[in-house]
Amino acid sequence: MKFIKSILFAGVAAMSIGAMAQDNNTMYLIKGDRVVGKYAVDAVDYATFKLPEGIHDEPVWVTVDNAGKNTVTYSVGTQDESINYAHGIISYYEVNYLAMDQFGDYFQNLEEADQIACLQAYLPYVGYAGFGNQTYTMTDWMSDGTGGKFTVTPGTEYYACAWEIDPNTFKPLEAFSYAKFETLAPGESSVTLTLESLGANSQGLGFSITGSDDILYVTTVYGMKEMMESYAAVFGMDFLFGTFGQSWTLSDLAGVDANGVPNATWPVSDSGEYILMVRAYDAEGNMKYASITESAEGEKGEGPTINILSRSKSQTDRTVSINFEVTPSNVSEAYVIMLPENDVDDMLNDGWALYEIASGSKATDIYDDIRSMGEYTFKADNLDDKWYSIIIYARDMDGNRTCIRPSFNIYDDTEWFDYNPVHAPAHKQALMLKNSRKNNPTIRKK
Repeated sequence: MKFIKSILFAGVAAMSIGAMAQDNNTMYLIKGDRVVGKYAVDAVDYATFKLPEGIHDEPVWVTVDNAGKNTVTYSVGTQDESINYAHGIISYYEVNYLAMDQFGDYFQNLEEADQIACLQAYLPYVGYAGFGNQTYTMTDWMSDGTGGKFTVTPGTEYYACAWEIDPNTFKPLEAFSYAKFETLAPGESSVTLTLESLGANSQGLGFSITGSDDILYVTTVYGMKEMMESYAAVFGMDFLFGTFGQSWTLSDLAGVDANGVPNATWPVSDSGEYILMVRAYDAEGNMKYASITESAEGEKGEGPTINILSRSKSQTDRTVSINFEVTPSNVSEAYVIMLPENDVDDMLNDGWALYEIASGSKATDIYDDIRSMGEYTFKADNLDDKWYSIIIYARDMDGNRTCIRPSFNIYDDTEWFDYNPVHAPAHKQALMLKNSRKNNPTIRKK
């Protein structure tokens, strides 16, 4: 049964307590001798004792008001102004990477429940805290008020999300809402973008990336030319940049380190042609593309082979065990270490090499075990509810090194994650590809 506003306040108000007659602009909900809810007349369309079909009854919801090339405005609505929530936008490429990692399929192929699970897993890492009915605007590369910057890339599919949270603990509650939108495609930017090869150095291939002052930032993708061009042909350049691109200011990539190595240096593995692809973005959401190709000689030796023979983890016992072999076993060095995954990422971003982390002061020297038996079993207990990385490192008699980095969480519903090398400039803090494996999300207060 529906009550239009005029009927509602002529009829229902007449049956209410005297206070109702004192304020014709407010509707009161009464239980016993207490007001348990009140709403402004203009805040509702009608009242009903039976929920009509198609009407949603959630504490929080999100709607997209407007989307441009590099900006979006969305609104979060709540049934009560005191309701707290996490909100933010997630790009298709981010949540698709997570879907492939966790479900082994593209995001669009998942059931809606699994899609929501992916969005919920990712939101805490890009989310902001809010409460009540609010409208939010995010513009690419503008300050978010917490020391970070918004990311709103043109020509990209996004999901605006809102998730009710406990106001004291920030723990997510049940109510979750999302709305899909797409930013407008970029135009051709008038910025100046110049790429120049600086040739090989001790850490890989160096490049000079320069441009005009109206470049906000650049996004780079790098790898073997044949592989990268084949990937772009199959999946498209947008997918390539959206999934694997890393963003930098031009000043991030300028200059040299203490050893004279250009900061814009990417590593070399195999011999052959490498390509650096660059997209530069301006304040209007337009883009300029450039690429450069360079040849390089790869490392002469591949290093020992490290094979994982078995591994297990237990949420009940809070333990982990991993058994591996190193071939050939006549190594000159061999170490294993377990560290929180976030700590490993921080050290890599600070310029540490993986083998340097693996052979640090807290590492276990397994040289004798590998030399005598060819294998080793690493065990640990009393583990916390966080993601860990186990780094296994071996060096052969010619000085060639090999490292592997399996990561895990003791929760039964999580899978092991085996890292592939990430190509990024050395000595600069990379804007790393985000994923749900991190267990310390921050809901930023804004």
